Amino acid sequence: MRKGLSPSQRGRLGGLTTAARHSPTEITAPARAAFMDSFIPTDPELSDAERDRRAKAARRLHYVRLAQRRWGK
Repeated sequence: MRKGLSPSQRGRLGGLTTAARHSPTEITAPARAAFMDSFIPTDPELSDAERDRRAKAARRLHYVRLAQRRWGK
């Protein structure tokens, strides 16, 4: 590390270095996958089709609630 740089300056340089070397999609892929997986029900008795249907409905519900909170409706 270079001497004389504050922790925030070093963090900024590190972030910019990462952004220069990798695509944003590649960097955020694990976080996006974990977020989408958080909507999948854990009931082992559900069929794959029913699990997918419920996950899709849960995602839609989440985004509707976000919009309502944002717009106060």
